[in-house]
Amino acid sequence: MGKWSKEKAKQWYSKYPWIRGFNYVPSTANHRIEFYQEWGWENQKETIERELALAHSWGFNAIRILMQLEIYIDQHDSYMSHIEEILEIAHKNSIYVMICFGNDCVVQKQNYSWPVYGPQSFDFGYHGGRKKSPHVVMDAPGYNLIDEKPYEEKFYEMIKEIITKHKDDKRVFLWDMYNEPGNSRRGMMSFPYLEKAFEVAREINPSQPLTACCWSYDEATLKPYKEIEIKALEMSDVISYHCYLKSPDCMKVNQYLMDTYDRPMFNTEWLHRIWHNDVFDLFPYFKKENIGCFNWGFVTGKQQTREPWEWLWNAYDKGKGKDWDFTKWQHDLVRPNLRPYDPKEYDVIKEVTTEADKEWEEKNK
Repeated sequence: MGKWSKEKAKQWYSKYPWIRGFNYVPSTANHRIEFYQEWGWENQKETIERELALAHSWGFNAIRILMQLEIYIDQHDSYMSHIEEILEIAHKNSIYVMICFGNDCVVQKQNYSWPVYGPQSFDFGYHGGRKKSPHVVMDAPGYNLIDEKPYEEKFYEMIKEIITKHKDDKRVFLWDMYNEPGNSRRGMMSFPYLEKAFEVAREINPSQPLTACCWSYDEATLKPYKEIEIKALEMSDVISYHCYLKSPDCMKVNQYLMDTYDRPMFNTEWLHRIWHNDVFDLFPYFKKENIGCFNWGFVTGKQQTREPWEWLWNAYDKGKGKDWDFTKWQHDLVRPNLRPYDPKEYDVIKEVTTEADKEWEEKNK
């Protein structure tokens, strides 16, 4: 099967309420290795149960989770079982799940090592919980495991197995084929993987649409301009994009993508308070425009995505970003004690989600 028509994509989305959620890693996990591995799973599961119940109480109805190829290879059976348990916990809390496969937010090869399973260390005070983070300014392309042929084949195997298993699963809302293609200075290096990922998924013909995001924009026009990102949009059934620009510029990006592609829209990464990309402006706007939205992070924890990207500190030290507000959390919505980071944010989210639910109920009477 080929790419969905605009009409099919719109008809599909009309069957769903306004989608609002977040990118999810449990607060007790530093990264996706600790999230999905066998060791400590029962503790992670308890966290997931607690946090997705809290998300439901806030009015959220979706999460986005990224897959981890190394665990698929090393701990296949338990990994597949854990995905099933996550889907079931989400469903119990009326939460849809977006599953994402590829990822170009990577480190350079000298900083990569195959995971060692078990207890995981982390660096306190760093975004992502580690000093050697992909959120740095690189002087050479990052290393993706699938650059090596055996792992590339395993990548497609993972896509095929997971989509085949869940191709008609109502708990899975959307297939995100590749996170930020071309990032980490990779550019078109990753296009063959992106293209093949879509081909593998198309052969399965799932009931859910496929997407891959754009994530960077020309400073003058605020339009996506990198070749791999434009190709990602052209292959997608529905349009997904990341935008951490200040709120008015984010709205301009939204409008351009809506006007250009005329398909259902999903902002799959947003919320960057330091850059004035915030809940107060954007959350009501996304609801008004029926743009599905997934901010980064929910309960802050070991991953510490409340902290600034390390390169922001470096840029500020060099005299840039004098209007950046380092007094605020970058991402995340909830404190470790499960209270809101900002109660006023909670009030806005609760008001808007309650309104959306009432409108959906009225529509479906």
